[in-house]
Amino acid sequence: MRIDIREVGRQNGSNLPVHLQVPASEILQSYRDFSFPGLLFVSGNLRYEGQGKLRFDGSGQFSWQAPCARCLETVSQEETVRLRLSFRNESQCTSETGSEPAATGEEPETTADIPCYPYTGHIIDLTTALTEAIILALPTKVLCRADCRGLCPHCGQDLNEGPCTCRTEQTGGSQSPFGALNNLL
Repeated sequence: MRIDIREVGRQNGSNLPVHLQVPASEILQSYRDFSFPGLLFVSGNLRYEGQGKLRFDGSGQFSWQAPCARCLETVSQEETVRLRLSFRNESQCTSETGSEPAATGEEPETTADIPCYPYTGHIIDLTTALTEAIILALPTKVLCRADCRGLCPHCGQDLNEGPCTCRTEQTGGSQSPFGALNNLL
C-alpha cells in the first residue's frame, strides 16, 4: 500500500486524506493458523510536519478466520486497528524521544510511542506498518465462545454438541491412575 507523498505538499500542516482498499491477503497471506479473507480498508489522514516528517493517523479494518483452540470450529471476526505512524527520510528515522502534542482529552504521548518508518524518494509504503498492526491486533488464543467445552481427549467428540459415550466407559477407575480421585468428589 503505497502513497505518493508529493500530493501532501511541503507546507507544515498540509494534509492528504487517505482511503485505500486491497485484498487483505496481499498484506498478510497467513499468520500461524489465521487466514485473512476479504478486503483491508485503510482510511486516515497523512500530514506533513516539516523537515521530511510525515504523520499518518487513521485506522485499518479487516477480517480474519482461525480455528477455535478448544474445538477447532472456524471462528470469523472483524477487527479495526488504530494506526498512528510516523514516516521520515531513511537518514532521519531514529528512536528519538520527545513530547508530541496530544489531542483534547488524551494523555500526551512521546515520539517513542509512535513507530517511525523510513521512506526514500516520494513514496511511503504502509505495508510493514499494517502487517505489524494486524499481527498485534490478533488474539493469542482464539475461542468460538468463552464457555467452549472443547473436544473429548479420547474420542474427539465435540463436547459443545453434547456429552460423549466414551466417558462413561472410562470411569472404571482402573483405566486411569487418577480414578480413585473420582470417589473423593
